[in-house]
Amino acid sequence: DWFLRGTKQNSDSDCEEAIESLSKAIELDSDYTNAYNNRGITYRKLKDFDRATNDYKKAIELDPKNGRAYYNRSKIFFFQIFPVLMVLLAA
Repeated sequence: DWFLRGTKQNSDSDCEEAIESLSKAIELDSDYTNAYNNRGITYRKLKDFDRATNDYKKAIELDPKNGRAYYNRSKIFFFQIFPVLMVLLAA
């Protein structure tokens, strides 16, 4: 199962392989909400915030009640705004 493989690879910090596996899961089922969410997590680990955000948006589009996707999307905002806030607070 590509989803389980990708999730395991992600937890093992094998991010490039995780993205490949989760992308294959999505190719097989384009409505696989959890695969989009988990691939978004992997992109976030790689600091590819645009791709992560796109995956979270897709997961939310497919399942508007997916709390994890909303939560993960909010983390992107934090990672992007936090450095700016630190600079402003240090000034």
